[in-house]
Amino acid sequence: MLTAYSLLIKALSMNNGFTRCMCQCLAVFIAGLMAISSPAVASNSGAIRKRDANSDGIVDQIAEFDRQGRLVSLTADDNHDGVMDTFQYYVHGEIVRLEKDMDAKPGIDLRTYFKDGRKIRQERLDDQGNIHQEMDLDESGKPFKIREDTNADQKVDTVYHIEKEQISRITRDPDGDGITNVLELYENGTLVERRNDANGDGVLEERFFFHTDGSLARRQLDTDGDGNLDMLEIYRNGLIHLQQWDQDQNKQYEKIAVFEKGDIIRIEEDSDMDGTRETVVRYRNGRPFVQAVDANQDGKEELRIFYDADGQTERIEKDISMNGRMDMFQRYQDNRLVFLEKDTNDNGEIDTKIWYDKGREKNILRDLDHDGRFETTHWYDRQPWTRVTEMDADGSGNVDARSYFMNGILRRRETLGKNGDLVEMLENFNEKGLLMSSLQDSDADGQWDMTWYFDNRGRVQRGERDSDADHRVDTWYYYENERLSEVSEDTNDDGRPDVWEVYDASERMTQRKKDLDFDGVADIEERF
Repeated sequence: MLTAYSLLIKALSMNNGFTRCMCQCLAVFIAGLMAISSPAVASNSGAIRKRDANSDGIVDQIAEFDRQGRLVSLTADDNHDGVMDTFQYYVHGEIVRLEKDMDAKPGIDLRTYFKDGRKIRQERLDDQGNIHQEMDLDESGKPFKIREDTNADQKVDTVYHIEKEQISRITRDPDGDGITNVLELYENGTLVERRNDANGDGVLEERFFFHTDGSLARRQLDTDGDGNLDMLEIYRNGLIHLQQWDQDQNKQYEKIAVFEKGDIIRIEEDSDMDGTRETVVRYRNGRPFVQAVDANQDGKEELRIFYDADGQTERIEKDISMNGRMDMFQRYQDNRLVFLEKDTNDNGEIDTKIWYDKGREKNILRDLDHDGRFETTHWYDRQPWTRVTEMDADGSGNVDARSYFMNGILRRRETLGKNGDLVEMLENFNEKGLLMSSLQDSDADGQWDMTWYFDNRGRVQRGERDSDADHRVDTWYYYENERLSEVSEDTNDDGRPDVWEVYDASERMTQRKKDLDFDGVADIEERF
């Protein structure tokens, strides 16, 4: 008994839950033995002996013996409240089970099993008598496996494995289907790794690695559900420092996110999976503010996308010529393109400006001759035309020519006078963009004095001219196969021709006829 007491004192000096549980059981066991060995409970065959250990007039120990005088059971009221709270059971005089009510509520809270006088297992019970913890004990009475029902569904969901009095691993089965979903590994009692298989298919979705101080060091994730851990997170001082993605499982990270004090500052990505991360997104206050792309890996960025405080695109810069210099600039509002500038000939000067309305081109300014002056303007809001183009070729500030388009096809063209307020020539085109008629005001009097007509293939057929500015046609030109074949002229302004000239295939005059009396019949005929 002195040896048992020594063991109890030693055990109490160890400050952990498993040891405290064993101490309680050992104390009960020792008290029972003391009661049995007391002269007051001397053994008789088949007898039941009762004892008042504290002399308060209330029985607080009951011992039962078999016919051979061996102890069968020992019941005790350890706290002397009048209710028996400790129950020991023996077979052939050796203890096999100990039950204890430790919270003064009805029902057993702790159950300990023995073999050959040695503790082999303990059970903890809830108020309903259901087991919520089982503890397997080694030869020295120390736990090496603990099973727990943490959610009170009467199924073991957590198992602790203990080696050398320290946890070596923990397995968790939250849904109680018998398949481990979480595995935790320990070294020297410290958590070093956690593995998660949420769906219980045997394939990990997550792995966690920890520093010796318990803080998270790394985490691996299967982000696309293909069974491969394709993302690695690295932590510093408990804060995330890096996120890395190996998307094609070639042991190279195609995407890296960098953090500073837990806040993201940069993402690098290999979009074309060629082994080089050509895209970089930089962050400010946890929000992206610029994205840069070096597509040809020459160390020079060909694309920059700038974002506003709401994460919407604010402007874009592009190096279209791939010479290391940005030559196109786009501005956005509410994530819609509103303005664009471009250097089309790579001379360092902007020669194209485009305004947009609701994502569609509204008007365009172009410097086609690259002299630093925008002489061409395209309008896209001049109904019913889909585009109207204006040209100031002489740099006067006035429009020299205006072209009208329908669905990209030229349908009308105006040539204006010096002041830009008078149309000197008007050309009309068909739905195929072929010239159908051309009207000219050569004397700038506001009246057409020359009109040309073309067939549906764009070939000239005839021309009509007012040569004396009386607003009446007096000359007619006729063509065959785009060659002049005949010219008719009204010399007396009666509206009828009185001179006729005929031309051959080389446009050489071969015949001339004249109506001298203006009766509509030729009086003179000349041949050449």
